[in-house]
Amino acid sequence: EALAVPFVSPHVSPKGTETFSDSFSPLCMSSIPNFRDVSLGGELFAPDILYRGPNPVSYGEDQYFKFFSEKGVKTLVDLRSDDEFSQMMSRLREKESPVLAMVEEMQKQGHYHKCFLTSKNFIRKVAISTAPLYWQALFYTSYLFGFRNYARRIAFSRVMTLLEQKRHLGLYKDFLQISGSSIVKALRAISNPANFPIAFFCMQGKDRTGLLSMLIMHITGASEEQIISEYSKSEKLLGSEFLIEYKPKNMPDWIWYDTPAEAMKKTLEWLRESYGSVDGYLNSYGFCAEDREKLRAALKSSQKANL
Repeated sequence: EALAVPFVSPHVSPKGTETFSDSFSPLCMSSIPNFRDVSLGGELFAPDILYRGPNPVSYGEDQYFKFFSEKGVKTLVDLRSDDEFSQMMSRLREKESPVLAMVEEMQKQGHYHKCFLTSKNFIRKVAISTAPLYWQALFYTSYLFGFRNYARRIAFSRVMTLLEQKRHLGLYKDFLQISGSSIVKALRAISNPANFPIAFFCMQGKDRTGLLSMLIMHITGASEEQIISEYSKSEKLLGSEFLIEYKPKNMPDWIWYDTPAEAMKKTLEWLRESYGSVDGYLNSYGFCAEDREKLRAALKSSQKANL
């Protein structure tokens, strides 16, 4: 059986989502926290064709279903992990949610794209293969002899320890380097007008989603200041009122809702230092100038594809 180490787990929909300040309504397009249009109100490209946000379980699948139905969202791009996807589907089945039928139909039509940034390979490279040999022996022995919940718990604990050391920049470097092929897969899905309108998401809609949003905004002509500003909005739109009750146990507060502007600024600086530019990073994973032009042309089209 394939090794399965969960990164984070979906949680029940928080109560009181409707208490979000009205002052955030221009940013947060629905009652779903941190859900918004990526086009900056049409400044970068055609509005109402590309959205970003959290996963459909954590913050109210009923709101998701209503919003997606009203906007005609056709495609989902999932940036999470196999475990998070499986847990989401189990929760949707338990609750008999209308989102379940929506997701299953998207899968049948080829409009649910699994572009997992937190793959099992990611967990192995970041947490397991870098661990001391005694820890690896304990982990694999526990897993192989049937103590898999224990193995998962110690793996999760190690991930949390590493996150405290790496903070945002270290985590983002890992995502960009280890999961580059998944990022390009997501960009290619977004480059196809037949998929519009599209929503891409992770758990909170801030880290994995924030990185993909950064790349899309860069490709479509956003300034570095706009990219940093858009990234940092997530902290306000999520709100600390959800922190204590809904974050996974033992997860550091900062990874649950912080999106400091300095983290994205340093990420952009690292991309320039390591690859020469953001374009240089994209080139290194096979998303070249022709691909970027195709994405720009698709997003800047004034019409949604109705194919």
